[in-house]
Amino acid sequence: MRAALAQPTITIDTLTIIEPYGQFRISDSGETNFSSLFPDKPESPDAPDGDKAGTANQAAAQSSLVAESKAEINIARVLIESGRVYFEDNSIEPSVVLPMKQLGGAITGISSLPDSRSEVDLAGTVGEQGTVTIRGELDAFAEQLYLDLGLVVENFHLSTVSPYAAKYIGRKIQRGQLKLNLDYHVEAGKLDASNSIVLKDFSLGESVSSDEAMDLPINLAIALLKDSSGTISLNVPVNGSLTDPEFALDKVIWQAFTNLLKTAVTSPFKLIGSTGDDIQKVDFEAGSSELSSAAEGSLQSLSTALKERPELRVEVRGKASRAIDAPALAESQLATEMGRRKLMGGDDIASYEDYLKAKGSSNAPKDDVSPEQISDEQYLAQLKQAAADSIQITDERLQKLALERSKKVSQNLVQNNKLNPDQLSSAEPDVDTESADGDQNSGIVSMPFDLQSR
Repeated sequence: MRAALAQPTITIDTLTIIEPYGQFRISDSGETNFSSLFPDKPESPDAPDGDKAGTANQAAAQSSLVAESKAEINIARVLIESGRVYFEDNSIEPSVVLPMKQLGGAITGISSLPDSRSEVDLAGTVGEQGTVTIRGELDAFAEQLYLDLGLVVENFHLSTVSPYAAKYIGRKIQRGQLKLNLDYHVEAGKLDASNSIVLKDFSLGESVSSDEAMDLPINLAIALLKDSSGTISLNVPVNGSLTDPEFALDKVIWQAFTNLLKTAVTSPFKLIGSTGDDIQKVDFEAGSSELSSAAEGSLQSLSTALKERPELRVEVRGKASRAIDAPALAESQLATEMGRRKLMGGDDIASYEDYLKAKGSSNAPKDDVSPEQISDEQYLAQLKQAAADSIQITDERLQKLALERSKKVSQNLVQNNKLNPDQLSSAEPDVDTESADGDQNSGIVSMPFDLQSR
């Protein structure tokens, strides 16, 4: 005997759902109320092998029967009116409750047929004054969830989620408005998402003790990320496998956000620089406090970047190096002194010999090396070097050079580039007294800057 039944079909033109209610709740242990929908069903370890095989065959037969008798469902559209969805997180202290109200719109083209896509178009309110829209495609009947949804939240007051900031940043949120644009694509168990975040009028409040707070200069990070209008714009991509038991969406998003903040504070000049100039330092030639054209260009780019971020301040600390600057300063001083001697007449060799004798220097060429054994040029070069070596450059002179460099940079930023003086601070000059023969060959002293929050 053979029997066959036609597959049942359910077709609905319009299904209207009025005032639906839903809740997503996280317990104090971190479990969600959705976890009870997917209970674990471990295989009984006490069952004999034969029973296990029989159970497996029975389950396969039942699955096949269900698959054959599964009804085809088609709903042209589902209308939702005055829906409410509540998010409640009790794993944080104090608890966070976010209501989404007045949720309405339509889901069209719902079907259990393979590869069907439902169009989602919903809108509502979130929090106190925020609005939310959800648009995209969804296949809820697929064996593996498919969705391609965009969620936009606007005018959301950030003080509502201040407990999260207290836990992960160690500071409460004083004020701020959030615009959120999320694009989430889930297919074959893989998540590919982007989180576009815009914060306006954002500022942090009092500090809060938290063991999970990140160890970062958060004020500097915020100042780096803010533009000239005080707006922070971030793009945090997220991807991963939803079938991975170690994958947790909230942790992945937070880790991506934390990495972004770390990049900001560890490479701040790279973040704010947009011209290609190296704005994290300025170079000086040995013994000089004059700004080169390249240095002036870097300072102009630095000033432009700081004007776009008024909450930032640059610290200028003059720098000098004994290994690099002292020989150049000695040569400069020698040239000045020898210039005065030349006014009194006499050739170069005699002038340098008289100079060394007058100073009683022991650095003169050895007595066993006479001018007749080497050329005049070689002998004169030795005299010049001996004369330069006889000049002692004090630490005070190097400190003065470092201070001169600091003043030149500060004057250029404020007077030439019209930088707000409040965005500029000065620190005690830094004189490197260590021997650095490797750096001496470059003839360049680099003066680095330090960025701070105001």
